[in-house]
Amino acid sequence: MVHVGREVFTIKSRTIALGTLPAFLLLVTVSRSLRAADRLEIWPVASLAEQLTDNLPQQTTSGASSDAISLLNLGASATVDSEHRTFGLDYNTDTQVYARNSSLDRVFQDQYVGVRDYERVSARTGVSLNDTFINGQQTFGQSLIGPAAATPLLSQALLQSTFLTNTFNLQVTHAWSERASTVLSVHQAFFSTSGSQTSSSFSQGGELAGYYQVFPRLSVGPDFQFNDFRFSNQPRQDSLQPSLAINWNRSKHLVTSARIGPIIFLSANETRLDFGYMLNTSYVGERWLFSLSSGRTPSISAGLSGASISQYEGAAAQYQVSRRTSVYVNASFNRFSQTTNNSYGIAFSTGINHQVTRSIAIFGQFVRFQSNSPSLNGKVTDTVTFGIKFTPQPWQWMF
Repeated sequence: MVHVGREVFTIKSRTIALGTLPAFLLLVTVSRSLRAADRLEIWPVASLAEQLTDNLPQQTTSGASSDAISLLNLGASATVDSEHRTFGLDYNTDTQVYARNSSLDRVFQDQYVGVRDYERVSARTGVSLNDTFINGQQTFGQSLIGPAAATPLLSQALLQSTFLTNTFNLQVTHAWSERASTVLSVHQAFFSTSGSQTSSSFSQGGELAGYYQVFPRLSVGPDFQFNDFRFSNQPRQDSLQPSLAINWNRSKHLVTSARIGPIIFLSANETRLDFGYMLNTSYVGERWLFSLSSGRTPSISAGLSGASISQYEGAAAQYQVSRRTSVYVNASFNRFSQTTNNSYGIAFSTGINHQVTRSIAIFGQFVRFQSNSPSLNGKVTDTVTFGIKFTPQPWQWMF
């Protein structure tokens, strides 16, 4: 590895030390879940697909080349349900065989792991935990877009040839009375890229919010968020964000949350002020599901070259055509810096899923991804994927 100065040692030492916290909490979560579980279910998943692409990973528009890629996807999902806890674990890997570019073939080198847990500690207190690990490259990253709009993390990853990332969030909610409640959370994120230049970033922080129910469906209160950004090739930067938080439950089907306030960036060289917000709204009907999201938040910039403002817009819709058939469409935009480089990613996808039997489904999907960065100017990639998915009935254990 090329030595890039003292900051490399700092970021790695902090990552190793603080990275034990998610692992420890996950171990405790799983062990406690199994002891108190009513039911454990495990679903093995396998799919065979063919993907047609007009632009292989990390090719400029002028040098784009098309190819057909055969995909074998293997994975499994597990859930533990008990009276006071719901725990889930997902794993996914794939094999890629290229018709024209055999040097790009990959055999189980890409990995996705997702962990989610919610525990009802008491009638007024709940604890949720989420952890996401992704190790792969662009073709694998595009396959994760699916029925939902690409997240800011995934959009950042798709700007790289290969990437490794892990995000962790732990949140505690407590209702002090029928009207007053608080939310406390801590988070960590690690992001690393490889290619012509290897770089990495590590961030940690927390958030504290208080809500008061002004009306039966409207709650408002103060919110404060702190982030500490560390980079292998840049000085440390911090961000502070005091905000006004709003939750509006229009009905059991329509839910909206918002946060708005200034962002203060702190570094050894300067202190600067910016503006931030987050807005999320979702609607769940008998057949329809809509979600809209927008945000202007502190984030790592494109190329992991420091902290900046990330501007995100996303929309997704799903419709259950029949008991066995569903269609979806989604789009997202993410700009990772407010500079002349204007690094951004735009993703659009639409698809259909049809359940042939309880264990077999066929699917088709179209994805368009456009990225812009200092090394890739206006790169556009279109892919069409169609295949068959096997999901046997789950194995069940009762406790």
